[in-house]
Order: sequence, then structure tokens, then C-alpha cells
Amino acid sequence: MASVSIVEYIHDLKEAGFTDKQSEVQARKLELVIAEVKSELKQDIKQELHIDELVTKKDLELAIEKIRYETLKFTVWTGVAVVMATSGMLAKGFHWF
Repeated sequence: MASVSIVEYIHDLKEAGFTDKQSEVQARKLELVIAEVKSELKQDIKQELHIDELVTKKDLELAIEKIRYETLKFTVWTGVAVVMATSGMLAKGFHWF
């Protein structure tokens, strides 16, 4: 599972010209989003994986694949959102728009 290093994220934002305060705010918001999604994923996993209800190993494998897919999808879209937000702020900062 991919992880996001908040320290690296803050460093990258500072290198992109963000102030310390802007970098901290962005990092806190990202941490909140990640925490909420992790919490939701845990709840979804608990609801979907009722071990007593799983009949075969194949059922468990399918459930794991579904979770992997959802996690990958979240990771990709989070990355896209971060890139878009950062590039949009950079573009605005350089008055490209």
C-alpha cells in the first residue's frame, strides 16, 4: 500500500514557493483526508469481511482483491488531486491563468 510522507510533502510545497504557513495548512488538510479515508476503508472492510459468512477461500480472495482495487484507486486519485491542486496553485502564482 502506498503511503504519503507529510514531511516530504511539506518540503516539496516549500520548494514550489509555498510559505511555511501554506505548506502546513496543505499538509494538515491532506492528513485529515487520509485519516478519514483510512477510517472509512476500515469500516468498509469490517462490513464486507464477515469471516463467519465467507464460505470459501475464493470468497476471501475476491474480497481482498476488491479492497486492493479500492485502495489503489484511492491512491491514484489522491495523487492526481494533489498534483492538480499544486499545479493549479503554481500556475496561479506564476500568473499563467
